[in-house]
Amino acid sequence: MIEVLAVDPDIGRQRGPIFIAGALVLDPEGELHRPAAQDILVENTVIVALGDEARSRGQAAKTFDARGMIVTPGFVNAHCHSHDTLLRGLFEQMTLETWGAVAFPFHWPTRRTEEIAVRTRAHAVECLLNGITTIQDMVTIVDFTSDHAAAVAGAYSEAGLEALIAPQYSDLAGRSGIPFADDCFAADEIGRLGDGSDFRPITEKLISIFTGVSMPGVSWALGPVQPQICSDDFLRWTAGYSAETGMRLYMHLYETRAEAILARRTLGSDVGSAVRRLVRLGVATPCLTIAHGVWITGGEIDELAQHGVGLATNPVTNLKLMNGFAPVRRYHDAGVATGLGCDNSSASDAQNIFQAMKAFALLWGMQSASNDQTAAAAAFRAATTGGAKLLGLEGQVGRIAPGYHANLTFVDATGPAWRPLNSAVRQLVYGETGRGVTHVMAGGRFVVTDGKCRTVDETSLCRDVDRIREAMETDLADVIGRAAMLTKPYAAVAARVAAEPLEFDARLLSPTSH
Repeated sequence: MIEVLAVDPDIGRQRGPIFIAGALVLDPEGELHRPAAQDILVENTVIVALGDEARSRGQAAKTFDARGMIVTPGFVNAHCHSHDTLLRGLFEQMTLETWGAVAFPFHWPTRRTEEIAVRTRAHAVECLLNGITTIQDMVTIVDFTSDHAAAVAGAYSEAGLEALIAPQYSDLAGRSGIPFADDCFAADEIGRLGDGSDFRPITEKLISIFTGVSMPGVSWALGPVQPQICSDDFLRWTAGYSAETGMRLYMHLYETRAEAILARRTLGSDVGSAVRRLVRLGVATPCLTIAHGVWITGGEIDELAQHGVGLATNPVTNLKLMNGFAPVRRYHDAGVATGLGCDNSSASDAQNIFQAMKAFALLWGMQSASNDQTAAAAAFRAATTGGAKLLGLEGQVGRIAPGYHANLTFVDATGPAWRPLNSAVRQLVYGETGRGVTHVMAGGRFVVTDGKCRTVDETSLCRDVDRIREAMETDLADVIGRAAMLTKPYAAVAARVAAEPLEFDARLLSPTSH
């Protein structure tokens, strides 16, 4: 007689082999439209067998009845920032620059360790509830300490997420990243954009801190924020450190039109190309993932492909901050590995991979020929195998196959939205909102059951978030007040940027764009 695994609060601590029965297995390399019901056997932290082999080997395992459920790999959030989780819902119809004047951590006083732990825990739980089991977090923490590193890593480890954390850092003053800054900002305003620093002692201390923190499921990477505020020496040093240690690199590139204009005006020796500069400095390697890559030429995309650089695209944020649209189809056709991110919670307002997949698919369709019919599958793969590759986890996460981590997302497919089941991948990408996620397994244990997180108490977490957010009110008012003083110069920069000629427009969508 089969012993059925009960759904109860203790399931989050379930150990031992688990036989998952009758799931409609939606694997990115398998049948995507009408997937067959299959059994899955999980032992310890990995998937060990599927189908008949799972049934023959799983007789002694406890059984979880997954009939009526679409089961996908746990999704990979290939680019996000936990540091502004508590600022969600504050912004809309703002440019990246004016939004960043409030949202970027260096505008704030040093944060308490408890606040960092709570906001990271909230970020982690939201990811899990939306079926995300693996993330890449480019977190910024001012005056970074070992307690801060432990707070971030501990929050992810406690929740059960697999997290690759890349603390952000740079060495040039903020003015270096803004075209026409000297013309548009007064001297006292320039000072509010951030100061430069000697990168070596700061970076070496930062790396020493985070590499000294080891927790289950957590690893570390390098996060040079964006090339325009990083010196040549700093980028060259970072590339060398990555080559020496094998640590991966994550960087924002060409998110805004202003960045493309700045490159044209300041990088004459690199033919006006930030990509060419990264190549020259040895940064453009298979260890590098760029985020966004919106205002980029086809030639630069080809150059990224030649050097094995990956793309983490963030369509929801790019739309909400009015930056345009990454040419995702062009990246794909060039052979650039592409993953999908949910980005900042204060910019996209949600760590919801379903929203991101839908936006990706719609943009892909607009950049493809009529009747192409590959958009949904491309979005699903970007959120699974694509993201896994960008995190250096290819062959480990992102698929439902023997030997892969037992990271699984269970979606209730019994409701009207799934009837009739004409195409599982299209109905998942275009129709699912995340509300259908009932269970999530991460590393072989159930961390979400019946739509509730079982590793973190949600009620207590929400109380902590509300309490800390209330305590932030004075700081927030001060930051908003200082940011308001920069509205006029930023508007002047925007006007100059808009008037500057550029050979393409990333806000236009067509199969021939770029």
